[in-house]
Parts: sequence; C-alpha cells; structure tokens
Amino acid sequence: STVPKIWRWLPKESDPEVRAKLLSFCGLLISHPGHWIDGGGRSQFVEVLNQEISGSEREEAWKMMYE
Repeated sequence: STVPKIWRWLPKESDPEVRAKLLSFCGLLISHPGHWIDGGGRSQFVEVLNQEISGSEREEAWKMMYE
C-alpha cells in the first residue's frame, strides 16, 4: 500500500520544512483515506501533493509512494 511507504520515508527526512510538508500530506492521507480508493479523488490528491511539495522533493515523494 502507498501510505506505509510515506511513513517509512518520513523518519529519514531531516529537513524540517520538508518534514512539515510530508506530515501535512500524511495527515491528508489519514483524514481522507477514500481518496486512495476512489479514482476520482486521486486527482485531487495529486493537486495537493503538487502544491505542497515541489521540484525534486515531489519526484522523490512520487518514487517513494508508487515504486
């Protein structure tokens, strides 16, 4: 599943700003779990992720979540 990968990655992230963004994103995952089941909701999450995490951080996040 995708959520545990984020949780495994988070403790390794030392940059406080990136950690805060990831924690915020994890909070969204927890409060809106249906987004991961409902295909229509996933695109909304993509938008949120793109707003919260930018550039290489976002690429890394995608790798951790989907690979």
